[in-house]
Amino acid sequence: MMTFRKSLLSTALIAVASTSLLMGGCNGKDKGEHALISAEAAPLGLKSLDEKVFARHFDVAPRTVSDEEANLALKALSMDKESDLTWQSKAGEKGNYVYNNLQFESDEETITIGQAELLGVHMQDGEATFDRVNFEDITVSEDEVSFGIKAISLARPSPKMAQLIMHAIQRADGLDDLDIEIDEGEEMSLGAVSINQVSIKSDEATGTIEQIVWGTDEAFQKGDAKFGNMDFTITDKNDVTTTFSFEGGTARGLNMEPYKKLSKDLKAAGLGQSLGLGSMFGGMNVFAKPYDDFTIGQGTLKNEFFSFDFKGFEGQAKEKNGVTTITQVSKPMTLKLLSQPKSSNGARAFETFKSLGFDSMTFKTSQTQIMDKAKDQIRLENGLFEMEDGFRLNYAYEGEGLAAMVKAAEREEANLNEDTSPAMQMQSTLKSLEALKLQSLKVSLEDKSIVERALKLASEMFGQSPDMLKKQMKMAVMAAPIMAEGKLEKSILSELGSAVVEFVENDGETLTISVNPPKPLSITSLIEAKESNLAPEELGFSASVSEK
Repeated sequence: MMTFRKSLLSTALIAVASTSLLMGGCNGKDKGEHALISAEAAPLGLKSLDEKVFARHFDVAPRTVSDEEANLALKALSMDKESDLTWQSKAGEKGNYVYNNLQFESDEETITIGQAELLGVHMQDGEATFDRVNFEDITVSEDEVSFGIKAISLARPSPKMAQLIMHAIQRADGLDDLDIEIDEGEEMSLGAVSINQVSIKSDEATGTIEQIVWGTDEAFQKGDAKFGNMDFTITDKNDVTTTFSFEGGTARGLNMEPYKKLSKDLKAAGLGQSLGLGSMFGGMNVFAKPYDDFTIGQGTLKNEFFSFDFKGFEGQAKEKNGVTTITQVSKPMTLKLLSQPKSSNGARAFETFKSLGFDSMTFKTSQTQIMDKAKDQIRLENGLFEMEDGFRLNYAYEGEGLAAMVKAAEREEANLNEDTSPAMQMQSTLKSLEALKLQSLKVSLEDKSIVERALKLASEMFGQSPDMLKKQMKMAVMAAPIMAEGKLEKSILSELGSAVVEFVENDGETLTISVNPPKPLSITSLIEAKESNLAPEELGFSASVSEK
């Protein structure tokens, strides 16, 4: 016998509803009588960030340091004299030093650095650190793999991060004997990092990465990031060579609060503390915009069997009067199967692809998310996932109580400790989710040949005509409500089944599924629908079919 929670339908409904409340919503007045047709978002026309944006993250003010203090810091960083790490020459004073032709060698690897420049070496609260370090012409050889990096710059590390960086390049056992005590609440941070002209070479792969840059503005807790052109060639054990080319992308105004929170949460997990919803989201403004904008450039993944081309992706977030609007748009992504792979799984995928009648599949997506802090509401509008000459999936949903859920989670988590059983932790999570509520959800699937193609494929697989398959589906739909447990599952399966049958029987129509509860419905109620005897009228589920 099926139960609500174990049925595929209920699992999908709960997953979509839960995700929707973290991502968006729809118009609460729409009761599902009409199909939802999302407006495709226009390209945002964003451009990659100028190099000047990143250069400012590496500016460090000149620091006056006595030789006595600088030498004390150098000794703590093990850069006062040679050890496993050697150098040809060293020059400098008062906290600024240049090392030439550095080398580290062990049984496993060899590292060479053309030059290392340490700026602003000093003591901070009794800990050794520096303001910036620049490495040039780095090579790393390890077994059958070699790396080359033209330049690395690291700016404004916390003391513990500075010690970790220097320890990593000068010990035969790497970080295995790292003797750095990190107190609870102590930060491990880095203001900016730039890695330029990376090359990788091994028997299986060769590749280059033009640049990786990350910088943060501590005053505004904002970050900027860049990933430059990337090209890789990989040959697997079956001598299949795959190439990947990607022109990179940039992100501006990244909200650093979640990243700092994640760092602290991971540290807490390492100290044996549990990570619940309260610790993950507590203290954060969950309605703050995640970034100003980002762009992801075009790329290609290709071998003799398939090619995948994507033209790029972009997003923009705007905030006004406590309302954050986030728009994300993808440019076309195209998958082509070029020849039948040798593996059984690959061969089946190839045959399925061809049986559906596609020489290629082109996809595109877009959506707009709106978060209202004052109303504690999230909604998603004009959600679209489209496959050219296949289908068009339109979606929208609306929810409330995200901030209320976080507060509830913090209260619940305060009562937990390391001895709390998993069952009690789950019960605590469910109590927190009572505050997170679904207001409405609507999904419309427009048929643009996918039904006809799917019936043709099923006919070939099972050796039956499309008409016979339709008859068998009708019988299965009629039987499903009989097997259902409870009024809710029976009602859903009955209405959904009838709509799906009509959708499949008539080409080119649109299947619409709506959830419009008369009052906001908690996610906990959805998860525990069977146990709580959720009534069909409380869910407000409907399924219908409309013509083009």
